[in-house]
Amino acid sequence: MEMRSQSPVMQYTVKTFIFIIVFTLIFTCVRLVDDGNLVTVQMEELGGIPWLYSVIGLVFSILSGFIIQKQWENWQKLHDAILSEASSLNKIWLMAKKRVIRQYRTRRKIRF
Repeated sequence: MEMRSQSPVMQYTVKTFIFIIVFTLIFTCVRLVDDGNLVTVQMEELGGIPWLYSVIGLVFSILSGFIIQKQWENWQKLHDAILSEASSLNKIWLMAKKRVIRQYRTRRKIRF
């Protein structure tokens, strides 16, 4: 039996999930370990709500990622449209050039 390959969406989802897990583990290890000692931070030492800055930064980065991805899709669609239009114009130009050459040769044969 042949194994069916996974769809591109599924491959992207799996790769993203693995990246998030690895990134989270590395971030947690770096954040919690300081010179071999486990860092303990008391909420009272933070002095209010500055600890929310990291949460706000995380939310902002996730939203930015979605916005960048959507704009990239729009740019890709524009690129594809321009590429097809340029290709069509190039084909028209080549056809016109070929026709002009053929007409020139036909006129030349008739005159002589």
